[in-house]
Amino acid sequence: MRKFLLTLSVISLLATACDSSNNGNDNGGGGNGDYDNSNFTIEVSEVTASCANVQVTSAEAGEDFYFDVVESEILSALESPMQLAEAWVADIFEMIEEYREYGESYTFADFLSRGEDQYFYTCMLSPETSYMVLAFCVDKEGNIGDCLSLKEFSTR
Repeated sequence: MRKFLLTLSVISLLATACDSSNNGNDNGGGGNGDYDNSNFTIEVSEVTASCANVQVTSAEAGEDFYFDVVESEILSALESPMQLAEAWVADIFEMIEEYREYGESYTFADFLSRGEDQYFYTCMLSPETSYMVLAFCVDKEGNIGDCLSLKEFSTR
């Protein structure tokens, strides 16, 4: 299943997250200082001004996960990367309902990865912009696990 940059949820999250305090979080809100990046291996290659190839490998081969890319600036404005993960899961369930209206029968599991997966973001990114790959464990019912990893990259 192809990946989606779920900007609508990000915009709504930013509207609620634009509080001038960071609630005691010294890593700037969306920073990766509090997250164990050993859960996933994230490789970013073939980066151009508008494209990047992202490959994610789970440390647990049988565990389902989801990953996508977001502008680092947007992630930094949130309280935590988990807030974005929750929004992405909610958006996927909304998309599934919309697809049903058109006769499609996707399940949440259709959007998940297992073991190793990659996606080539073709002409979807902005030039000279910092992005963050966010990968997290999630089961087929949409329950997010406690494993979450981040990797930053920049387009040319």
